[in-house]
Amino acid sequence: GEEDAVLHAMQLFTLSLEFHSTNFNALGEPRVKSAYTTVGGVRGDYKAVVVLFMNGGLDSYSLLVPHSGCEPHPTHADLHAEYMEVRGVVAFQKTDLLQIDVPDGGPNKTHPCSRMGLNPVSDTVKDLYEDGSLALLANIGSLIDPVADKHEYRSGSLRLPPGLFSHSDQ
Repeated sequence: GEEDAVLHAMQLFTLSLEFHSTNFNALGEPRVKSAYTTVGGVRGDYKAVVVLFMNGGLDSYSLLVPHSGCEPHPTHADLHAEYMEVRGVVAFQKTDLLQIDVPDGGPNKTHPCSRMGLNPVSDTVKDLYEDGSLALLANIGSLIDPVADKHEYRSGSLRLPPGLFSHSDQ
């Protein structure tokens, strides 16, 4: 009955590979993707979300930096100065950054700065952003509460998401 069906489904999920919902594999007709047509450097209307998870090599503030036109922050009047203070020797000077304008967003404004800076070696990222082919999402992740240091993390006083540090759950 229903209990047997649920038990069978649980066994299938438990014994299956990560990306399979059952262990039944059937060969079908081979599928050949058609070639993309390139118009003015853009491949038609194809869009994709590409997420790069780089562990330490290039974090948000190594790519996207507050530059200017920033609203006052509770702890610093100048977000770039705060960035410089926090990042220390790995921070970029304003003069080294590739500048990009942030859309106003009207009443749905999502960023406190009207101008951001990109890593000096990311010309292609700048070009893609400026022609509307790329969006940048900074400071995203699975944290529920900010974690300042190892002591806070180990104290058990913060709400932490399940699967923290698990790449497949991020």
